[in-house]
Amino acid sequence: MDETLYDYLAGHFGQNEPILLEEICREGRSELDVRRDMKRLTDMGLVMQYDIGVYYLPSGGTHGSYLRPSRDAVIEKKFLQSDGLVCGYLTGHAFAARLGLAGGRVAPFYEIVTNKERKPYRQTAVGGFIVVLKRPRVLVNGANAKLLQFLDLIGGLENFAQPSEPDTRERIVRYLRQEGITFAELRPYLSYYPPVIFQNLYLCGLLVPEDEA
Repeated sequence: MDETLYDYLAGHFGQNEPILLEEICREGRSELDVRRDMKRLTDMGLVMQYDIGVYYLPSGGTHGSYLRPSRDAVIEKKFLQSDGLVCGYLTGHAFAARLGLAGGRVAPFYEIVTNKERKPYRQTAVGGFIVVLKRPRVLVNGANAKLLQFLDLIGGLENFAQPSEPDTRERIVRYLRQEGITFAELRPYLSYYPPVIFQNLYLCGLLVPEDEA
């Protein structure tokens, strides 16, 4: 069984690619059997454990060390994708920082909106790094993830920057242009957000007359 399971892993996952326990269990294997066999494979050094329920096939590094999957790769696999499809997005301080809106401060934790979370708010950890999971306002998919991610940012913009500041407006507009996001695409989702989002959109110069949208 060990050899068969290892062959399966080697045939379906690349080196240092996060492997979720749930992915293996879906292949007709019971969770108990999978956990037992993964334990044997890790004891043999054929598979490494990154965290609870997360494994990877190691590749050699320098001086006999092993490379590990990046934290972001594990988070993406666990919370942002489902069977290869988009089901979540990064939000909060970490996303604002990527747009240069957090004053250069590094996010002490990640906030993730994901279809995989049923509770409004739940804290967990990935490799010891805190991750806050949030239930989405509307089901997330590949078509709307960036739109909802942007609206989340605008809805809480005052937590990271002054919406009326020219630099803030410039960074917001630049991001929209880079991503090709239009106000017409955002409009269908505005009703899911509190009224403050309209104020921040206006302060950022993004609210336009209906015939110009």
